[in-house]
Amino acid sequence: RILFLDIETSLLLAYTFGIRDQHITHKQIANDRGGKLIHCVGLKWRGKKPWVLSEWTHGYEAMLEGAHKALCEADAVATYNGASFDLPKLQGQFVLAGMEPPPPPTQIDLYKTARKLGYVSNKLDYLAPLLGLGSKVKHDGLEMWVDVFNGCPKAQKKMERYC
Repeated sequence: RILFLDIETSLLLAYTFGIRDQHITHKQIANDRGGKLIHCVGLKWRGKKPWVLSEWTHGYEAMLEGAHKALCEADAVATYNGASFDLPKLQGQFVLAGMEPPPPPTQIDLYKTARKLGYVSNKLDYLAPLLGLGSKVKHDGLEMWVDVFNGCPKAQKKMERYC
């Protein structure tokens, strides 16, 4: 069974002395939500309908448990830059939640594949239409993350669609 997976992470609030060339340390973090880094997890079994687990609909622990269960059932996990981003973030959250790590999945990282094919850009927003796969859900950029961070239900629904 092949599981397609994507996560959307939360913003961090930090104190800075400027906007250019800043190195921000952990001592400057004003709010990291108690280490809770993930807002939602998009999941889809190959050939089935996608679903989203989110902290605002399911609760943080249930969201992680659902993602963990799916990873345990997967023969392979397909992501876009998930080997470097999504899966390590999830693994860290599983540890913080006291969960055993799921068995290491066979990883199909489509970003790594795209990089080997010499496209002009490896951004998913560029490649999906080029390959006839549709396009990413449009959103307001950083503003959506800010609104989600601040608990806006409309932004949360948009993030779920985006994920």
